[in-house]
Amino acid sequence: MNLRTFTSKLSIKHFINQQRQQQRTIQSSLFKSINQELNYSTAKSTNQATTDNNRTVPEPSHSSHSPSYGQLVKFRELSEHQSYPKIPKPHHGVETVEGFLDSLRRPKILEALKDKVKSWEELFELDSRSFKRSKELSGAINLVRDRRYFFRALELFRQGLDPKVFSVGDRKPKKIRGWGPRVQNGIRLRGNPGGKLNI
Repeated sequence: MNLRTFTSKLSIKHFINQQRQQQRTIQSSLFKSINQELNYSTAKSTNQATTDNNRTVPEPSHSSHSPSYGQLVKFRELSEHQSYPKIPKPHHGVETVEGFLDSLRRPKILEALKDKVKSWEELFELDSRSFKRSKELSGAINLVRDRRYFFRALELFRQGLDPKVFSVGDRKPKKIRGWGPRVQNGIRLRGNPGGKLNI
């Protein structure tokens, strides 16, 4: 091993260790400031200004390394999960269950469920187990990718999105196996003309 390569490896290790140490200090300061903020808010709400050792609870420090109070509030707002209604109201012109199934642009799903699911309650109570347990729905949607697409569409519709945004029709079957020829429809996709394929 060369002296130059040995020193370069040492410098790389030193740089990596420095980066890890900086990340640890930032994480520890973040956790300390969050704990101080939580302690301060609980003490303020219960009107207890002193602890067991008769010391006042310190206010959160706003140093350059610790996040500010506004950042902590934003962090709390992001951490709280927004709850959506279990059965949403009809929106974006979709008034019936059959209209929703038709907006998914999958004829197999429409034919499989239009006679078996009549109300919004029945539609939003469906899960993967219901397709296995009930005799009516056991052979309704056979392909796993179709079931995943259906449940994803249900959740996005529950969150208030327009079906025109997330609906995707069936894929057209491939006419060419694999990558196909190098020139397709008059356009060279790869390789050099008259030469071998360079990978």
